[in-house]
Amino acid sequence: MQRFLVSMIAGLALLPAALADGAPERAHQRPYLFFSREDVPGLRERLQREPFKDRWERFMAHAENLLTRGTPAPDRVVQNSRHSLGVAGTTAFAYVMTGEERYGERAIRELEALLEAPRWDNPRYGWNRGTDLDAAELSVAGALVYDWCYDLMTPEQRRRIRDGLLEKGIELYLISIGDRPDGWVHNPVSNWAGVCHGGGGLLGLAFYHESSRARRAADAAREHLQRHLREVVLEDGGGHEGVMYWRYGVSYGLYMAVAGARFHGDDEGLFQDLTDRLAGYWDIYMQGPDLRYANFNTMGPNVFAGLYGGPEHRFQGGPAAAVNAFFESQVPEGDQLLLWGADRGSDRFYWPSTSPFYFIWRRDVPPAGPRPELQDAVLFRGSGHAILRSPRLWLAYSGGWTSNRSHSERSLGSFVLVVDDERFVHNPGSGSGSGDTENHSTILVNGQGQPRDVRGRFLRFGQAEGYSYLASDLSECYPDTGLARFVRHVVMVRGEYLVILDDLAAESEAEFEWRLQSWRPAADRGERRVTLRAERNDLHVISASPPYMDVGVTPDHGPFEFTMITVGPDGPRPETTLVTVLFPTERGRAAPAARMDDDGVLRVSAADEEDVITFRRNDARWELHSVNGEDTSGIGTGQERTLVPFR
Repeated sequence: MQRFLVSMIAGLALLPAALADGAPERAHQRPYLFFSREDVPGLRERLQREPFKDRWERFMAHAENLLTRGTPAPDRVVQNSRHSLGVAGTTAFAYVMTGEERYGERAIRELEALLEAPRWDNPRYGWNRGTDLDAAELSVAGALVYDWCYDLMTPEQRRRIRDGLLEKGIELYLISIGDRPDGWVHNPVSNWAGVCHGGGGLLGLAFYHESSRARRAADAAREHLQRHLREVVLEDGGGHEGVMYWRYGVSYGLYMAVAGARFHGDDEGLFQDLTDRLAGYWDIYMQGPDLRYANFNTMGPNVFAGLYGGPEHRFQGGPAAAVNAFFESQVPEGDQLLLWGADRGSDRFYWPSTSPFYFIWRRDVPPAGPRPELQDAVLFRGSGHAILRSPRLWLAYSGGWTSNRSHSERSLGSFVLVVDDERFVHNPGSGSGSGDTENHSTILVNGQGQPRDVRGRFLRFGQAEGYSYLASDLSECYPDTGLARFVRHVVMVRGEYLVILDDLAAESEAEFEWRLQSWRPAADRGERRVTLRAERNDLHVISASPPYMDVGVTPDHGPFEFTMITVGPDGPRPETTLVTVLFPTERGRAAPAARMDDDGVLRVSAADEEDVITFRRNDARWELHSVNGEDTSGIGTGQERTLVPFR
């Protein structure tokens, strides 16, 4: 049993191979998608010890509540697809683990209600011809119930359910991948590819030995997901669409990829590829010390907030528990960080309670200990997301790509800043217009922001004694504005405060505007300074250069009702250098003095302590030269992997 959990493929290759070959003696031995009948006693036994026991008790309490819930009416099936997947998958797994027929009967009843809907595709996606997100979620529900509750169905039920699933699920998927493929089919960025290939493929695998159409769907989905998962999990494991949509697509993609690898006895090197990229780390690092995520690229500010195991016994937050459990299971020597992500994360949003896949994929080893100490400076090169952290500060920076093939924001150069556990600089999150550059903490040029499909690149990234540093080149990210140069330098000094130098130039005179967005109120304004106030801390936003700079505050800006601080020259100029210091103090403490001279020497003085941060010109561009005498020669180019595995 332990060997099965450590490796999802090798230990049970014979059964999947027999099914794939269509051996009649194996044709109806179910379940087989994720585990066999012989594996069930071992799975049941491990549910009686931690870390499974607590989750199992909560899982079963939820399953019990589902027994008395009604099923959706035919005209409400599509709108409630995710809810129905949670009902069907939860009760079906409860049945196969307990043997209590009332859970299986509830799962079958949910599935039969889903098949009463005239169609499974959602008319809101008028541009799509076949399978969509709703149909894919319903397909997963159908595959799980058919596989896990097969022995509870009568022969007539099996026939009726099979025919309905082939019509409403498989045929839709085959339309999508046909002669005129839907737009998501070959899109390596969109969550649609993971969800739809995952749902259609898993359903096809459930009927592999019963329908040639299902075999075609399963084989095609497996091929598509090989490409998709290798491309959607980027260098260092990040993703372009942001944590929420990346997690959505990868979860469903793994449902099929894992089942397909088990079925065929081979994953074609996919899981090792994802393991080498440290898949799962990005999901953990992007959660701040306030237990909310850096919600770049169309993600609500409170999505996945929290961790599993707190006083709230219903919905939990944190990293993706099942996904991290799977990635951890692929590391022969184990991975402390991924195991922590599995045990302290949840499957919130896609499953109302713990996902069955946590119990299936997590290795049978003792509970994870405290979270390993994260690195203070990490760059996820593929996504262009950077994390700078200290015991007091946490900065998440976005410098990658404004996708034109998926959910994205035109917000390169923007960042999220947390002081202790209080968030001062916010991403507005999803909503009408929220993706526009003007709603993010970055630069406008002649009142214009960034379009889709532009990319930034990192010039420097790393840390040395007393500071962390990144230099992000966004010069190509403002086409048609006349911008010639925009390099944003961010220095975290002694882990206590931030210095942001924006090196800006245009082809002719241009208006440059620096913006900072916060839901914190502006409590005080002085000459070249604004103070934002939280419950325990203040954040002093100080203009350190140049002398003609103006600082303005616009409260309740736009539909998001946040405070917007604007900084910029008093008129158009061909080039400018904007130097801003973000200095947190305990609430009510005085702001420091900060001023940069013409030679690029910035002095920041607070109480009886002074820091000297020196920039130098090189071919008209600014470069960080030293911090308190410590030179920058040891800082990397942003091309090297900085992420270190916990293995």
